[in-house]
Amino acid sequence: MVQKIMFDCARGTQYQRFAFVFLFKFRELNLLDTETEPQMSLTRLIVRHYKYLNDPKLREILKKPESLLFIFDGLDEYKHKLDFTQEKLCSNPDDFFPVHILVTSLFRRTLLKGCTVLITTRPTALETLDMKRVDRFAEILGFFPEQRLMYFKKFFGDADQGSEAFQYVEENAILYTMCFNPSYCWIICSVLKSHFMTPEEERGAAPKLSLSSL
Repeated sequence: MVQKIMFDCARGTQYQRFAFVFLFKFRELNLLDTETEPQMSLTRLIVRHYKYLNDPKLREILKKPESLLFIFDGLDEYKHKLDFTQEKLCSNPDDFFPVHILVTSLFRRTLLKGCTVLITTRPTALETLDMKRVDRFAEILGFFPEQRLMYFKKFFGDADQGSEAFQYVEENAILYTMCFNPSYCWIICSVLKSHFMTPEEERGAAPKLSLSSL
C-alpha cells in the first residue's frame, strides 16, 4: 500500500495536495537509537534519509507543513511504544529529541502543525495507537475472488484484456492466492499490463511470474 501511495504521488495521479512525501520505516528507525546519537532533530532525520535535500531547500519545504505527508511504515516492528500522553514534545524541527518523541510530536501536531501523518501497522500494534487522535482509520481486508477479477478489469480499462490477464494469473495457484492483497494485485497487473495490452498478433511470450521476481 505504501509503495502504491508513493508511486501515485510521484506520478501526480493521486494526493496532489502534497508537494513532498517523506517515508520512514520503523524497522530502520530502530537503528537510529544509538549511544553516540541518542537524540536528533527532525531536519537531521529527514536529511539522513533524503540526502539530496540541502539545508536551505529543506527549510523552504518545511515552511508549508500543510503540503507535507509523513508516512511511518510498520509500527508493529518498532522497538519503542509511542507514548501519546507524553507532555514534553517537540515543536521546532531543529530541536533535538529521541526519534520516537519526534514521531509522537508529528502525530500530536505540536511539530509542523498542518502536516499529514500516515502510520501503518499490523493489528498486533493497534492498541498502542491513541485512536482518539486518529482522524481516519482504514483496514485492508483483502479481495474476495470476484473482487480480484473486478480489479483486473478496472486496472486494464478493458474487460476482455483484464479477464485474459486474470485467467493467466489463475493458472498460478500461489500468485492467485496472493491476489487477495490489493497491493499484490496492483504489482501483478503493472507487470502484465504491457504484454496483455499489446495486440495479440504482436505479443511475445507472457512474462513468467513468481513471488521472488515480484
